[in-house]
Amino acid sequence: MALLRCGRCGFLREVPNQHIGKKVRCPDCKESSPIHDTAVFVSRLIEKYREQTRLLKACQEGGLTAEDSGARANAEAKSPEPLPLADIELSNTTALTNEAQFAPIIDWFDNKRISAQANPDAIDTTGFFDEIACLLGENYSALYELHDKIKYVQNKGYLDVKQELVKSSKEEAS
Repeated sequence: MALLRCGRCGFLREVPNQHIGKKVRCPDCKESSPIHDTAVFVSRLIEKYREQTRLLKACQEGGLTAEDSGARANAEAKSPEPLPLADIELSNTTALTNEAQFAPIIDWFDNKRISAQANPDAIDTTGFFDEIACLLGENYSALYELHDKIKYVQNKGYLDVKQELVKSSKEEAS
């Protein structure tokens, strides 16, 4: 069963899965509310609970006030400043092996309750993947449709995606 949860009044009701992703009017307050996949909704709720528990523990251990922890959470939420890639020779650099670069990945694993450590000496940044990442980023306007299709296919659990290039220009197709 899916969940109808009103963000305005807190109304909660189970509904059939066929309604996931749709918006309906809340029976109590008439606010437009989305129908959530139960597993996704509960997973996000657990993530928020774990973050609040972690902040509470940090407050208790470090003697932080609630205001301090709020400021700390906001500071942690900010991503590190990206490196100016134009100044880096991607085929020969260790600039992308610092902790600020892989910290978001470690945090992602932590949120999934997976213990992970990065070994900067084992990270290979000698070009190929960095160059491909830059190429994809620089051409994202031509790739956004394919990107959206891949996301849709993954969310639905399908195994393949098709992209017709017949209607694309030669530049877009290449």
